[in-house]
Amino acid sequence: MDGGAMFGVVPKPLWSRKYPHNENNQIELRTDPILIQKDGKNILMESGIGNGRFSDK
Repeated sequence: MDGGAMFGVVPKPLWSRKYPHNENNQIELRTDPILIQKDGKNILMESGIGNGRFSDK
């Protein structure tokens, strides 16, 4: 994902400390889906990005 699109108005020197980027400003995002296999069927559970909590803003 493009780091600029992800962090918007946050300056690159700030977000790039925690999220390394390549020459195209692309950052890696983990989603950690869960694969359940039962009775010959595959179910992929994807909960999305985030912790489910909203800020007070």
